[in-house]
Amino acid sequence: MKKEIRIRCVFVFPLLLLLVYLGAALSNTLPERLPELRAPEEAPAAAVQTAEREPGSSLDGVFREPDWIDFTVCRMLYEGLSDDGRQAYRSLYEAVLTHKETVYIPSLTSRELSDVHAALKYDNPHLPCISDEFSYGSFGGLFYVKMRYDYTRAECDALSAELVATAKRMCADCAGLDEYGRELRLHDALVRQSDYSDEGVNSNTAAGVLVDRKAVCAGYALGMKLLCDMTGLRSCVVRGTAESVRGTEAHAWLAVRIDGRWYHLDPTWDDPVNENDNSQLTHAYFNLSTEWIGADHRDFTLPEGVTCDSTEDAYYIRQGLFCGTGDWRAVIKENLSERLESMPFDVEFRFETGSLFDRAYESLMGGEIINELVREEGFPIERWRVASQAFNSMNSIRLIVSDYEE
Repeated sequence: MKKEIRIRCVFVFPLLLLLVYLGAALSNTLPERLPELRAPEEAPAAAVQTAEREPGSSLDGVFREPDWIDFTVCRMLYEGLSDDGRQAYRSLYEAVLTHKETVYIPSLTSRELSDVHAALKYDNPHLPCISDEFSYGSFGGLFYVKMRYDYTRAECDALSAELVATAKRMCADCAGLDEYGRELRLHDALVRQSDYSDEGVNSNTAAGVLVDRKAVCAGYALGMKLLCDMTGLRSCVVRGTAESVRGTEAHAWLAVRIDGRWYHLDPTWDDPVNENDNSQLTHAYFNLSTEWIGADHRDFTLPEGVTCDSTEDAYYIRQGLFCGTGDWRAVIKENLSERLESMPFDVEFRFETGSLFDRAYESLMGGEIINELVREEGFPIERWRVASQAFNSMNSIRLIVSDYEE
């Protein structure tokens, strides 16, 4: 019995020395003293049982919103996460509000953590300080995330307040409008005031497009989502790729629900830049079905319960600007005639097929339809100046008509 005790003492003492050494070494590798651990609270039933709830509905009670939030945030990406992912999401959301850097979360794969981070960013445009950069690791069998912030907490709070105040001013004149009217009003206001630019630390946030008035596609999408949240429109950010003149690029846009139907909305590509570096408002990507936007937007996955299979609220159809194979000339002439007394003006048309688009474009640019209309309406042709902006993949064209005398 004594021999057994002696052997244990000899073995344990060196082991204790080794643990002390390792503890000292590890303390030098961690970026800061790790906070006291506390078991995360269980998610309320409403956060887990999403199948019975309509996609994008309120998650009141699940999140502790900041005092300055007086609107419902639509968090559809949160709903698509696993139980552990949602728990991590909630912990990180709390961390952003308090500017906390080290956050303990359930053990996740790097892909799962990436999905959580993306959901956190794209669900919450009112928090522009969620950085794209973060690190993660484990210590003592516990998994932690290190958040990075480009501003101090006071600066983040001030930026969030300015962002929300700016968005509220933009939403102020939406009272009394139906869902389509609110969406169109906000889309046009956002595009008109913004320029595509990757300059500045806010370029991929809602603050970039709404406060600084310059952003990349993520900023456009987040800014539009914030406006949707504020006016009661359900929406979520969609990420995928898009085919541009530069090739295939990563891209972000929105899915928006209007009158019970979901549509794709891409405010970035509705703000194209011409050869003179001037932005032009268009509606080529306003409320498209998956079939329509699939002409140049690909590799995306919509949240569960979201299906964009309608064109009923597409801009061209709602505005009477869709040209079918049998009536396209009449649609063009009628819409131009209605606007002749209010030059300069611009008007957009979408054509049913690519071949019809080619035919109509040739007739318009060759002067055939314009000449017919001028003769019928009695306007002298020499007064007209017509420019165009074509979106071949969308079979749409924008005509800019002005008077030479102006």
